[in-house]
Amino acid sequence: MGYPERREREIQSRRASILACSRRLFAEKGFAGTTMEDLAAAAELTKVTIYKYFCSKQELLGTLLLTNMKTLLGGFAEADAQHPEPLARLNAYGAVFVRFMQSEVPGSLGSYLLHLDLGSDELSAGLRGELRDHLTLLLARVRSLIDDGVARQVFRKDFDAARMSLVIWGATIGIQVLNAKLTPHVLPDFREDVFNEVLKLMPTGLLEANLPGRDHAR
Repeated sequence: MGYPERREREIQSRRASILACSRRLFAEKGFAGTTMEDLAAAAELTKVTIYKYFCSKQELLGTLLLTNMKTLLGGFAEADAQHPEPLARLNAYGAVFVRFMQSEVPGSLGSYLLHLDLGSDELSAGLRGELRDHLTLLLARVRSLIDDGVARQVFRKDFDAARMSLVIWGATIGIQVLNAKLTPHVLPDFREDVFNEVLKLMPTGLLEANLPGRDHAR
């Protein structure tokens, strides 16, 4: 392996280390409570070195969020390939998100979204564009699923699919945020249990058979 290859491996390894420290500190101290000095100390680097890799805390937060979104989109793509029927695919999306919640820092997706400022000058233009693209893709993925269900007359059509996708994402992310705020001060970890209840409710509201006047035994 030549010098350029070794150098690139060192750069990627250091970036990964900084991101891992950032994820841990944001979970422990909160985004606002974490300073670049904290991150430098945790990564055993100087603050100047941190800035060579990430121009700001917003850049770090956005990079972590982008990683989360890519993970979810990859899981949804697998669910699409395995479950062509809309209702089964909706349930598979839920299973993907439950696995994601189990593997990620509690509240990470919701917390990162709450603190991210897409209009901030502290975000590089490239990362800002990627974040917007992936947020759009996540919303569009659920909207496409709903549109497919309506077209197949599995889901009801008396609602706006774009708004319904926002409702679904709002419930999903809200569970993560509430869990992070209330656990362990008020309740034990309840993310998966509550999200499973949401999964039970969603088909009830979406199914064509549940429209008023429909024969539910059909």
